[in-house]
Amino acid sequence: ERVSGRGPDAAGWRHFSTQDRIAFLWRAWTEPDLRSRFRARLKRIARVGVVVFVLAAGAQLYGLIEAYPGDQVRAQLAFGDWNEALDRGRDLPDLEDEDLALLELGAQLQGDRARITAEELEGGLEAIFKLGDAWQRAAEYAGLLVLTGRGSMAPVVEVCEALQSGDAEVARQLLEGCPERWRALLEPALAQ
Repeated sequence: ERVSGRGPDAAGWRHFSTQDRIAFLWRAWTEPDLRSRFRARLKRIARVGVVVFVLAAGAQLYGLIEAYPGDQVRAQLAFGDWNEALDRGRDLPDLEDEDLALLELGAQLQGDRARITAEELEGGLEAIFKLGDAWQRAAEYAGLLVLTGRGSMAPVVEVCEALQSGDAEVARQLLEGCPERWRALLEPALAQ
């Protein structure tokens, strides 16, 4: 009661009320088997906690192991090593044919060079846009940029695919989702 500093019925988020704690201490003092039951219950709770922790850690480790091959491909793409990304990507069982084709294109563009940067791909895409009608190739280059982790390029892919199929109205609607730099390069094609 002296240590509590609060009323006997006040409970906190970490402790029972002072009155309940005093009652527990009195019972533990007068009933020796209560202490052994309480310790046994704490041990059971600790064991359950350890089991839950081990199961959660195992599930997390399993997830990391499963994701590792795909993470390796993404890392190689971030480094601009399309040849290595293609080699690793071929081993991925769930890699879509479209993504494999993009990896092959990226490796072809890289050739014997050590790497091809996202900035080089952007420069290539800009040059394709200036040609004005190579929409399939533009969609491929924008897709390469998506694979490098530039998810904001996905609408550019969609616009180029719509232009390739001749659906200018859909392309106009999709244009709003494009990053400003690419929107400015695509707008002249839609004005025609």
